[in-house]
Amino acid sequence: VAGDSRKDITLGMGNAVMESPFTISGYSLSGSVASSGDKVPNVKVQLSVASSSSPPLGCALSGSGESNSCSTTSDANGRFSFDGLPCGSYRVSAAFDSDQATFHIQPEALRVSIEHSDKLLEAAFEVMGFSVTGKVVAPSGKGVEGAKIIVNGLEKTTTDADG
Repeated sequence: VAGDSRKDITLGMGNAVMESPFTISGYSLSGSVASSGDKVPNVKVQLSVASSSSPPLGCALSGSGESNSCSTTSDANGRFSFDGLPCGSYRVSAAFDSDQATFHIQPEALRVSIEHSDKLLEAAFEVMGFSVTGKVVAPSGKGVEGAKIIVNGLEKTTTDADG
């Protein structure tokens, strides 16, 4: 219904006469991202849809060929949402990277079906760990070979000839 007003409409098998034009804007898909129970903000969540499906309203799709996608970012409470989704099958994935770290998130992706109602993903995407890249260098800028890399008190690796 136009404007900010809403009206409940029950649709049946027959035709219906409406008082004014209306738009059915689709359904929402929402979920969260956590790490050991703590909510994780600023995680990029991507929604992919088959190119033959209708694009979600308000979601600028990018890509070509077999898949189109759009993304959002988890909020301060680790929550995310995609709105205006038509019925169909979707793939949802999450990624959290910085210049020197890649966070490992499970599951890698979820297949989700939207069928005439909003959907809340029951299990959160979970940040399981991370990988860090970098270089140990001497004051001269030369890489230090054999430096021990210790994380949380445990030796994880040593540097190679390039540091």
